Amino acid sequence: TEVDSCDGDPTCVTAPGCDTSYDVLCVRTATLNSTIFDECEAEDGGACYFNPDCSFDEDCVLVPAGSVCGCLDCETDSVHRDAETEYRSVLADGRDLCDSLAECGEAPCQLFVPHCDLATNRCVGREAKYVTITGLPTDCEVPEDCAAVFTGEVCDACQCPNAAVRADVAEDYATAFDVDCAHNLDCSCAMPDVQCTDGQCVLGG
Repeated sequence: TEVDSCDGDPTCVTAPGCDTSYDVLCVRTATLNSTIFDECEAEDGGACYFNPDCSFDEDCVLVPAGSVCGCLDCETDSVHRDAETEYRSVLADGRDLCDSLAECGEAPCQLFVPHCDLATNRCVGREAKYVTITGLPTDCEVPEDCAAVFTGEVCDACQCPNAAVRADVAEDYATAFDVDCAHNLDCSCAMPDVQCTDGQCVLGG
């Protein structure tokens, strides 16, 4: 990766597998994110690009985004996993040219997950969304009163049942997972034994 001093010219890097250079950004003042990375234009108008289209969430990985010289401790954006090395290289080269780097505060990072936006086939960072059965009724008289459900991140690759609730609320609970997830995994979940123990829906061992 070639980087100039940024005296009025953008940083110049070469996309993997391409013979042409791409104007990316002036690293001293710029913001870098996956959208900018997508839109890098070749000097000769070539069609090569850094960030390939995604088809599944598993194609994507989280990366930091924001002011090149700012605090980049939190990873909130996403690129195709085949572009991760080049993205991080561009970012590192840019930070090497910064006069100083912003200090990060003590606030914890908000949790994001990599996601393939099926409308655009681009990788994006999505705020993690966790669903639990907290507050849902689990009382029962017989096992048939109960249903097995999944708790966790709404786009978890394998949403195998890991909790039990009363069957009459299980359908409404499932609507919380109304998110366009894109997976390409063969997940074979064993259906757990749902029991009513001491008046509560539980999963058997």
